[in-house]
Amino acid sequence: MLYLQKFIVRTVDTVKNNAPVKFEEYERERLDEIYSRIDRYSAMSKNERYFLNGIIRYFKPRKILEVGTARGGGSAIILNAIKDLPDSQLISTDYCEKYYMLDTDKPSGYVIGEQFPQFMDKWTLYAGGDISRYIEKIGDNIDVLVLDTAHIHPWETLNFLCILPFMKVNASWCVLHDVSLPYVSGREECLACR
Repeated sequence: MLYLQKFIVRTVDTVKNNAPVKFEEYERERLDEIYSRIDRYSAMSKNERYFLNGIIRYFKPRKILEVGTARGGGSAIILNAIKDLPDSQLISTDYCEKYYMLDTDKPSGYVIGEQFPQFMDKWTLYAGGDISRYIEKIGDNIDVLVLDTAHIHPWETLNFLCILPFMKVNASWCVLHDVSLPYVSGREECLACR
């Protein structure tokens, strides 16, 4: 499993041509194509954005599940990374129907429709309920899970346990965001991702 954050808790060594692969450096130019357009919409650091792009570009997964969409900055990174992969798709879910941080009528994931409509054919969004509401419709053989929800225990842990039986056996990856959040003063309750 991989954990996405400035402080990587555990990483699996991946080797290509007898050299370790640093996902944050892998095919960076792909993300560079849209970087300035997603910068203000993503809560990830620059290195985290390149890491997410790199892991998707390296493994070329067919079925990616993103739990926690917010504005859609991470969705845009993933969709851009798979735009040339004909069999790849991103399925995103968000508990909230509307973007949760602003007093707005904008829906969760609104950045895709506003900034990247060309990606819409590779994207499915389920909003307005917990992942448990949608997981059977999403189905099995999930290659990559990007889990970036509220991080409050037990909910994010339950989300992971709900999804786990639907992950591809012996061939899937889980990327967790904000693993160091419980160490930030005032955010100690966000310990699920730890």
